[in-house]
Order: sequence, then C-alpha cells, then structure tokens
Amino acid sequence: VKTVSFVSWNGVGGTANLEAGLDAAKKVGLEVISSDAVYELGTTDFFPVMGSVVQGKPDLIVLSGVSPAEAPLLIRAARELGYQGIMSTETAQDAKVLEEVAGTAADGFISIGGASAPELASEYMGKFRDRYIQVAGEWNDEAGTKVYALYMLLKTIQAAGPAVIDDVEAF
Repeated sequence: VKTVSFVSWNGVGGTANLEAGLDAAKKVGLEVISSDAVYELGTTDFFPVMGSVVQGKPDLIVLSGVSPAEAPLLIRAARELGYQGIMSTETAQDAKVLEEVAGTAADGFISIGGASAPELASEYMGKFRDRYIQVAGEWNDEAGTKVYALYMLLKTIQAAGPAVIDDVEAF
C-alpha cells in the first residue's frame, strides 16, 4: 500500500478520526490521494461521495469514524463503482450488518472486530457473550469491543477504592 484516500462523516467523530488517520498516513509515508470526501449522518446514497474517491485509484480507502449502519453502504457503493482495492476503518463494525447489507462486497474489509474468534476468547469473554445474548437476544460484534474496556474501568475503580465515586481526584 502506497496511496490512501479517506472518507469521513461531517462531525466531531469523523473529523477526529480523519485527522488521526492523516497523521498516521504521514508517519508511515503513505501518499494521501484525497481526504475531502465527507458526508452527513443519515446519508443513504453514497455513490456521489465514493465516486470521486474511487476515481483517484488509491490502494487503500479508509472510512474514518464510520458507523456500523453506514459502512456497508459505503463499501457497496465503492465496489459497485469498480473499486477493487483495500478498504478499512478504525471503528468497530458489526459483521452481521456488513454481511446483510454489503454482502460479498465487504469481503476483505478491515475493521475493529467485536472480539477474538470463539476458540481464542477468554472465559471472561465467553461469560460476557452468553449474558449479552441472554439480555439482547443475539450477539452484536460492537458489544465485544466493550468487554475489556468495561472490565478495565471496573478494576480501576476497585483499585482506587470507593472514594473515587465522589472524588475523581482520588484517582
């Protein structure tokens, strides 16, 4: 991968992720083809946005700060416009939604997953997953990104003691 283009939504999350992505691209020596492709939340037709990005023929398209609802639509638009390169995001996605909406167009899409493969998951992860399914009815990969974050928050509060509930300076 030598060239990259970024697509982001027009909001704080999209802008912050875009800036971090541009910084990372610069640090590793990637040539940025474009970073001005932006869309509003709630957009459903991504062909106008992805058209100019695909025309630039980047090796990699990064969907900055993209939500699980919009990622498959962006992916599908890029593939239908003829893009065959690598696509990725730095945000968590739901594999089920990607498959349902983008289908095989999402094959090879790189994103933060919901957790390790079941055979690699810790006992803690397994218990979390079982409890989540019990409450929600089905697993969602986005939930898996919270498992260890919640655990670390709880362990940090436990280590700091009850005083931190009322006094964050106690941390």
